[in-house]
Amino acid sequence: MKNLKFILPFCAFIAFSYPISAQVPDGFNYMSIARDGNGDILKGEDIGVRIAILDGDLTTVWEEEHSVTTNDDGLFKLIVGDPSATPVPGGYVDYFSDIDWTLQPLYIKTTVSLETGVWLEVGTAQLFSVPYAMVSNYSYENAGNPFTMNVDTIVMMHSVDVVGNYPKEIEEALFEVKRQDGQTMFAVYNQGVRINVPLDDNIKGVKGGFSIGGFAGTKDGEIIHELFTLNKDSARIYIDQTPDLLPEGAKGGFAIGGFGYDKQDEIQDYIFIGPDSARIYVKDELGIKGVKGGFAIGGFGSTKGPATNFMDITPKNYFIGHETGTKVTEAALYNSVLGYKAARNLTSGKYNTVIGYLADSSLTTGTSNIIIGASAGRKLTSGIHNTLIGNGAGQNHTSNEYNVMIGTSAGANLLRKTYNSGSFNTFIGINAGYKIKSGKDNTFLGTNAGAMLEAGSGNTIVGIDAARGGIWDPGDYHEGDSTANNTIIGNQAGRNLAVGHGNVFIGYQAGYDEIGDVATPASNKLYIANSSGTPLIYGNFASGSIGLGTMSPGYKLDVVGDINITGDFRVNGSPIATTTLTTGTLTATSPVSLSAIREVIGGSAVISIANASTSAKGAVQLSNSYSGTSQTLATTEKALSDGLVTKVYGAGMTVGKIYSEVSGTLLSHGGFTLSWNVGDDAITILNDNPFPAVYWYTMKAEPVLKENGVIPPEDKTAISGWNLLESCGFEIHFGQVDAGGTWWSVWLQYYDGKMIGHYILN
Repeated sequence: MKNLKFILPFCAFIAFSYPISAQVPDGFNYMSIARDGNGDILKGEDIGVRIAILDGDLTTVWEEEHSVTTNDDGLFKLIVGDPSATPVPGGYVDYFSDIDWTLQPLYIKTTVSLETGVWLEVGTAQLFSVPYAMVSNYSYENAGNPFTMNVDTIVMMHSVDVVGNYPKEIEEALFEVKRQDGQTMFAVYNQGVRINVPLDDNIKGVKGGFSIGGFAGTKDGEIIHELFTLNKDSARIYIDQTPDLLPEGAKGGFAIGGFGYDKQDEIQDYIFIGPDSARIYVKDELGIKGVKGGFAIGGFGSTKGPATNFMDITPKNYFIGHETGTKVTEAALYNSVLGYKAARNLTSGKYNTVIGYLADSSLTTGTSNIIIGASAGRKLTSGIHNTLIGNGAGQNHTSNEYNVMIGTSAGANLLRKTYNSGSFNTFIGINAGYKIKSGKDNTFLGTNAGAMLEAGSGNTIVGIDAARGGIWDPGDYHEGDSTANNTIIGNQAGRNLAVGHGNVFIGYQAGYDEIGDVATPASNKLYIANSSGTPLIYGNFASGSIGLGTMSPGYKLDVVGDINITGDFRVNGSPIATTTLTTGTLTATSPVSLSAIREVIGGSAVISIANASTSAKGAVQLSNSYSGTSQTLATTEKALSDGLVTKVYGAGMTVGKIYSEVSGTLLSHGGFTLSWNVGDDAITILNDNPFPAVYWYTMKAEPVLKENGVIPPEDKTAISGWNLLESCGFEIHFGQVDAGGTWWSVWLQYYDGKMIGHYILN
């Protein structure tokens, strides 16, 4: 973008006083000079200009975009409010003509662009004088100023006929009372009576202004009681509070009533003001149509157009506010509306309660909605059974149904794109569900709960900033992004989640860093935590695994740390103390006690004890030795004290250890040879037998390697790719698949250039 030093060396807001007989235009002139960063005038440049009108809180009321070209002096001109200008979304009025120019203060903000899509704000200034054309709606066609000020009296210079278009000169008074200086105090004309009240500041006491009073005779003289007074600062009606006047009949208080042509007709009060009440009576016959029924307060301008409605109360509907209730039909029933232009487009809707500036200003046929707050539900047209409470709550609803949005901007952008999309949601909290455009069956509770989620259904989100996620830009949407069926509870739980489904996050900052995108959604995760670090419990619903102290469980239950069980530890429903040990492997890295009688059924059981402490007598106790299904008491202290240096023979098995620092054969037995080649980083299994053998192994390193398969006759297989990692471990099992065949189980570990381990052969 060009270096734009300033765009407002001067700014002229020219509100032309068009001839009073002309149609008053919406808009006012604006011109300025554009210079570059060196102060040189920009000649013949195409410039984008955005003009915004701001309220006293510097909130955008209206913004529009113009395309202009500077002249040879760098000057450009435009009309603010020009119908050809492009409206810029974001203001809280829909049209330039909706701006309330009587609100003060108002500001004007200018933003410019010399390159497509690049805008620079160059200044904001207060409008100290409201443009005349915006508020001068009080003149008559072909008439001059109808009012003049003559010393202390306001004089109407012309009268206006019933049509209200053409002026007439004031006729001569039929009767006139003037004061000493010639000012008319009281005059009677064919068309009315005029009373002029002196407005001199030096007039004091009850003699100033206009008054009607009563007097009573007493022995001390007359006492004057004021009944009605009119001064330049007040108008007052006084009502006698004498007790005997109050209880009975219509004599007490102040009343305006009506009567029929029959002298027997009862006088009906329309307005009554007494010491105990103030009442307005409205005829409640439903057969009365049009503006004659009910009670209304309105205003009118100088043209033939309809009067502006301020208040309209009937037995069917209650409307209070500028332009409210002007479009209702006979079908509209039992609506209560309060606020500037609130529900101004309502036609046949029923049972709606609307309160607030521009609240539900688009509502036409909607039913049973409760809308409270400035701009709340302002675009809702035909929706039903919505409760939208808070400034901007649900402001983009259209035909949505059965939503509860409570809080400033709660569900502000929720639309109804398809059937039921955008319905059956409950959002409670400031900005709760602020950005979401489509979705149903969601419950968001808390400030910013689910604020930046873009679409989704079936989510339950509870907590401040819970699943707030996304980018804080209501105009930045990613089509296709979605969330569904997440349960997120806790302050900042799932804080950054953008795309994902089927998650359960519970606790402060649980799942804080889970984000997800369209390609790789963050889904099916379980977090129970009280910080953004490693959770107490992590789970993956897709794999059915749970980790305690780990976020990468390799088993259905993976525990990092000790497990202490008070009570029975059960296998297949039975306590381990009474469980028969079948063929399999028991591996332990700490002392193991097998003190009860065990039966081995269906083959041999392997018990592996790695790194068990034997320094203290009884650290490992093997109560029995096993061979098939027989049991023989065995003494193990000698084997343990020797550290398993010698081989132990029993049950057809051989147990031994492995130690090597160079390449070569580690073990050979039964036609199988296990070799280690240091240079090739490989462990080789050779099958010299005429029959195939099966094998499996796992290498515990980074990454973990696992493999299984068949070694053909007189062939071999190799384990490689472990790169001599320190403390790299191997577990290898292979052999012939028959009852009399040979089987190996080998455990190895590489450390400090050495291969160490142990084995079991049969």
